[in-house]
Amino acid sequence: MSPEWELGALRALMKPHDWTRGAVAHRPAEQPWPAGAGASLEEAASEVIARLKPDPPPRLHFPEAGDYWFVVEAAHDQLDVAKALAVVLSKHLPGVWITLGHMYVRDGRFFRRKRDNTFKFRLVPSTNIHLPREVRAAVRGLL
Repeated sequence: MSPEWELGALRALMKPHDWTRGAVAHRPAEQPWPAGAGASLEEAASEVIARLKPDPPPRLHFPEAGDYWFVVEAAHDQLDVAKALAVVLSKHLPGVWITLGHMYVRDGRFFRRKRDNTFKFRLVPSTNIHLPREVRAAVRGLL
């Protein structure tokens, strides 16, 4: 599900106005899944893992049912590897949102929820999430 649609639905439910319904009215919640994306993602993930050599390596799998097209399982201390993997995979899925904890990635850019008054209904580019220099160097040709 697109986080834009999800946050738009929350806003329309909590602050019902004519201008809040436009974010969800007549728009599907599901994100498109391109043909052949699974093989492309597996190849990109294996390339990132081969370059970064994390121990244990993150595991990419495609669940039969649920809210996500794919899931990457990584150890808690591998946040930089997970961020690099999210950026590379988002480049292979243009226009598709990837969720990474409380962060979102789309087209290789990180986003976060912005606080408006007391609610966090908008997604804005995040300026404080970066890949370390050595991780960027390792995945340079993939970005």
